[in-house]
Amino acid sequence: MSNSAFAALTAVCILLLSGTVIAAAVLRNSFIRKEHERLIAVELQAVEESAALLIQRLQEHASEASAAIDVRLREIRILLELADRKLEELRSAAMHVSSQTPNAGFVNEPARPATAALSADVERILVAARAGLGAADIARETGIDRASIGLVLSLFGPGPQ
Repeated sequence: MSNSAFAALTAVCILLLSGTVIAAAVLRNSFIRKEHERLIAVELQAVEESAALLIQRLQEHASEASAAIDVRLREIRILLELADRKLEELRSAAMHVSSQTPNAGFVNEPARPATAALSADVERILVAARAGLGAADIARETGIDRASIGLVLSLFGPGPQ
C-alpha cells in the first residue's frame, strides 16, 4: 500500500471515528433531553395529582362549612320567629292593657299597663324590677332568661318604685 492510499485510509478512519463520536454525543444529548423531559412530565403529573387532591379537600371543607352555615341559619330563623311571636304577644298585651288603663294622673309619666292583666312572667319581672332588682338578679330569682327580662323592661319599664 502506498503512502497516499494509507493517508486516505487514515483520513477516512479519522472521519468515520469523528462522525461516530459526534453521533454518540448527539444521541447522548438527545437521550439526556428525553430523560429530563420524562422527569419533568412525572413531576408535573405529581403536581397535578396534588392539586386535584387539594381541590377535592377544599370542596369537601366548603361543603361541610356550607352545611354548618345552613344549620345555623335555620336555627337563627327559628329563633327570630320565636322572638317575633313573643314581641307581638307583648305588644298585643300592652295595647290591650293600655287601652283599658287610664293615665294614673302623673303628668310626666305615660300610662303603664296594669300588671294584673299581664302574663305571670311579665308581672314577676315588673314586680322584681320595682323592688330594685337588676336584670341578672331577676333572671336568677325567676329562671327567666335575661333577654326576655330586658325586653319586658324596655317595653314596660320598671314602673313606679
